[in-house]
Amino acid sequence: MNICIVRKCKTNDAILLNFKRNGSVDQRLNIISRFGESVRYYRKQRHLTQEELALLCNFNQHYISNIERGTRNISLRVVSILARALGVRERDLL
Repeated sequence: MNICIVRKCKTNDAILLNFKRNGSVDQRLNIISRFGESVRYYRKQRHLTQEELALLCNFNQHYISNIERGTRNISLRVVSILARALGVRERDLL
């Protein structure tokens, strides 16, 4: 399966960046999705809503939603904040 990565430049023209075949792009998307699923799992285990978790982390509820859906690429700092709020180790989320 070929994956085409396209990014828009400032002039709104699409620029073809690269073609990958079952490579790092799939793995990157997979880890982001798995991370989001883990956040959702631990949040629900603790009977927290997205809004409650967001308040604990000082984030916006939409940000938590994007993380759980795997549409947000986050930093290690955010991983640490979420782990602390959920009472788990960082590696448990990964």
